[in-house]
Amino acid sequence: MIHSVNGKTKHEGKALSFFYFSPTSTIVAVPRGSRDIQFIFNETTRDFQTITIQGQITYVVDNLKALAMLFDFTLNDSSTNQLENFEAKSND
Repeated sequence: MIHSVNGKTKHEGKALSFFYFSPTSTIVAVPRGSRDIQFIFNETTRDFQTITIQGQITYVVDNLKALAMLFDFTLNDSSTNQLENFEAKSND
């Protein structure tokens, strides 16, 4: 979680507790923990054999600030399902 006031970071970390003034504050909640993504590819080899490749990728975000700069995780009144939308997009 990152709490910014007028563009300057005031609080940063996990499991924070603070008061904020919504007209001047921005709260960013970046998803933590590991994520699993399954994949499957159907391909044809050089000798025209059909093969299927499948697997699973597990990743953990190490640099939360960099991810927060790439994607918009800002929490506001209209972004109730924003973290779920990010997870759905990252699985594509």
